[in-house]
Amino acid sequence: MKIFKRIMVFLVICSCQNNAIVMSEKIEMKIDSNIVYFNNNIDAIYYNIPATTGVQSYFKLTATDNVSNSFMIFKLFSFSNPVSAQTLPSSGTVPIPESNYLKAFGLDIDDGNPANNLVYNLTDFGLVGEQIKATISGTYYDSSNMQHALRITIDVTRDQ
Repeated sequence: MKIFKRIMVFLVICSCQNNAIVMSEKIEMKIDSNIVYFNNNIDAIYYNIPATTGVQSYFKLTATDNVSNSFMIFKLFSFSNPVSAQTLPSSGTVPIPESNYLKAFGLDIDDGNPANNLVYNLTDFGLVGEQIKATISGTYYDSSNMQHALRITIDVTRDQ
């Protein structure tokens, strides 16, 4: 009976540790002093397009917050075919129009404002099941011409 109890305690501890790992995925968006977490329904997918097509491979990240508001990064990070450790870290400016690459509930970017200054820094891009870590930060202007500070922290597991 003691062995059975020890096995059960071990299984509970392992189960909690695994849940902690899974729950460590996060997308945190901070606009000025307001923080929103898009930690639900996270899909991090790398689309490896054959080089013979002439189309560059790309990455798409989608998620929702606790009330199903959406977040998406689409074709923002540049990759060579295939992605390798030699291509990291990768950084650059979020291209214009910014909303073609970055969309999130509550994020109102005036794509036509030349003073927008958003940059990304991709530090980890693992294989399927491994971590993807990146930040997007800088300043942007909304449709009312108000300047905002933005910082998005991404720490997710690659799904595909």
